Amino acid sequence: KPTGMTPPNRRGFMKVAGALPAAAITSGTVLAGTQTTPDGGAMLLRKDFEPLVGQVFSVDGGQAAALTLVALGDVPHCTHRDRSFRAVFEVAAAEGLPQNLWQLSHPAVGTHAIFLSPNDAAGRVVEAVFNRS
Repeated sequence: KPTGMTPPNRRGFMKVAGALPAAAITSGTVLAGTQTTPDGGAMLLRKDFEPLVGQVFSVDGGQAAALTLVALGDVPHCTHRDRSFRAVFEVAAAEGLPQNLWQLSHPAVGTHAIFLSPNDAAGRVVEAVFNRS
């Protein structure tokens, strides 16, 4: 790692990502009735996740793990509830997951690059924030 470089964090990622949604990189599969990002990828919406609460997703990003979607929540001050939301996952791996850009997969939504951030010290609960307001 070059000197002077800092590890990635949510604030730094959001500065770099700017207006791009966290799910802009996709497997190329666009869900029927789903909005698309400027680059033609699928824009994941709350309605895509709602029927999947309680189901298992897989992630890979140098470390593979299984995640269970445990809750969906609102993003404060956002007017587009379906486009801006929080997805909270419980990590099955005992060591948890560090903050990183992960390849999140589920048969119903395909594979997407999603920035996940721990919500607890052990990294056993992680969150993805989709903010497109």
